[in-house]
Amino acid sequence: MPHGHWKTTTFTGALRLTGMTAPFVYDGAMNSNVFRAYVEQVLAPTCRRVTSS
Repeated sequence: MPHGHWKTTTFTGALRLTGMTAPFVYDGAMNSNVFRAYVEQVLAPTCRRVTSS
């Protein structure tokens, strides 16, 4: 790579008391479309529904 040029890689995830969950790596900068895809496809499936009794 020429001097002064670099590649952006975004890493995100969720932190719980039990440790890291839903890790996600994306080649490029985070934007609203990427964040929405992360929430829908990676983060949401790791969440559980809590019901009140």
